[in-house]
Amino acid sequence: MQGIQTRATPCDRPVKKRSKKKGGSGGSSKSVREVVLEFLATHISSCLRPSLQRMKQKIAQQQALEKSEESASRACFNA
Repeated sequence: MQGIQTRATPCDRPVKKRSKKKGGSGGSSKSVREVVLEFLATHISSCLRPSLQRMKQKIAQQQALEKSEESASRACFNA
């Protein structure tokens, strides 16, 4: 009967484990998911921080270039 249920619904296997085995296993699987999500969040943020700083630097450089080009074009038009 147990094998038939797991074969019929393979998606329910973790739920079956939680209900059949100790409650601690279900809790541990939840905490594992939370730990993985926390790790991913910290990893992604640590990976994105330098790239965000680079993007800010590029934007600042681009704005400075545009300002210098504007001033140069104004100087050409005024002369």
